[in-house]
Formats: sequence, structure tokens, C-alpha cells
Amino acid sequence: MFSDGEVSIDVAARDIVHSSAQRTYPSECCGFLWGNNGMITVAAEADNVSRSDKLQHFEINTSAFMAAEKFADANGLTLMGVFHSHPDSVAVPSYTDLESALPNFLYIIVAVRDHVVTEERLWVLDNCRHFKELCLHGAMIKSSNT
Repeated sequence: MFSDGEVSIDVAARDIVHSSAQRTYPSECCGFLWGNNGMITVAAEADNVSRSDKLQHFEINTSAFMAAEKFADANGLTLMGVFHSHPDSVAVPSYTDLESALPNFLYIIVAVRDHVVTEERLWVLDNCRHFKELCLHGAMIKSSNT
């Protein structure tokens, strides 16, 4: 699906991802990513319904996924993936992320410390259940104040 290993993100979509991570800190935020042809054009926050520690886990309920698919269909978009934050940690998939990940679905992970996004990275799970990092154009890779 993302064979060239590169994806772009619209500035407005990126701002939603970052503002969600900053606002929900120290809890994990989460949300959806839509677009087409390797370009993320829309992002929207979802409720973190994790029954465990929301400081270290996120979960999006099934009805939210169904609504996200309906939104995509109604707007000529593709549900490309999800985003979430790692408060006071790095933007690398955790074991818990691996357990719930879907193959060929995009995962933007943002690291946030003291309400400031310090790093964001893009991942995709391959068919062998390994995360592969992709290049996210238009995104902040590492902040200058970390």
C-alpha cells in the first residue's frame, strides 16, 4: 500500500495530531487519519476508551472505527490509519501497540513531554507483524529544544 515508504501529511491534519497530544498530556491521545494516495489530509481525535492506565495505553472502540469508515466513504477518502501519543516516552511502537496493530495501516506516534510534542514518527505493520518506519513528509521529526 505504501510501497515507496513515503507519506505526506497536510499541515492542518498535523496540527490536530499535535494539539490532541498536547491537550491530553499526561494521558495518551488517539485519533484517525484519512486521505488518499499517500497523503493524509484529515485527522480527528477519538476518545481513548482504554480500561487500563490511559497514561500508557490507548484504545478506540469499534463504533468509532465504524463511524470513521462511514466518514471516509461519505467524503471520498480512505481511512489510512490512527495516531496516538507516548507521554514522556519515545515515538516508537510499544509491545501493546504491536498486539493491537493491523497490517498495512498507518500509525503516527508522537512523543510529548510537559505538553510539548518532541518527536513524531510514522509506522506501518507489515504482513510478518513487524513495524517498519516510513518517511512522513510535512511532519516535525525532532524538535530543536530536546
